[in-house]
Amino acid sequence: MKPRVSVCMIAYNHEVYIRQAIESILSQDVDFPIELVIGDDCSPDGTAAICEEFARRDPRVRLLSRERNLGVMPPSYLSRRVVWVMRRVCRLPKARHP
Repeated sequence: MKPRVSVCMIAYNHEVYIRQAIESILSQDVDFPIELVIGDDCSPDGTAAICEEFARRDPRVRLLSRERNLGVMPPSYLSRRVVWVMRRVCRLPKARHP
């Protein structure tokens, strides 16, 4: 079933907290399908391994890993990047403006 809600989580060096954050989202009691899309920005700690573990065992979890760190970006670039990722992941059509 296609998810109705996609939760986006951006992660970098969150090894200590990421497991709890993922579990808190996946444990929500909802009556509609969800997916969790995690974007790891090439964390040098164990963040990616924890995310990969969740993605392997739970089909609701999707991991988008970077091959190099992009770092903090200005809001306008980040907004465009989030829209691009969401279109790619969720296969959303481009918005049509009048």
